[in-house]
Amino acid sequence: MYWVIIAIVHGIIVGNTLPEVVVLDKKFASKIECKQSILDNGKEMQEEIFDIYPTTTQFSIVCVNTKQLNDIRYEYQLKRKNVSISEENMKWKY
Repeated sequence: MYWVIIAIVHGIIVGNTLPEVVVLDKKFASKIECKQSILDNGKEMQEEIFDIYPTTTQFSIVCVNTKQLNDIRYEYQLKRKNVSISEENMKWKY
């Protein structure tokens, strides 16, 4: 099992109740390493989210493991048609 950083971004499109989920393409061996990356690079990650989603009203940057990521993907497949959440969504430089 590995860990990844995701950004859960709200308020991009008026009326859309589901947030956008953006997955960092870097994998971490532990939750501690993942959280440390957020601590070390959080400001830059926030700035990049605002650059990509300037109308966002709220977002969270969190670490999830592979099971949690798969659960999120499954939930989105149930709630949205033709939406994929892949680790290729965002190529952050961190």
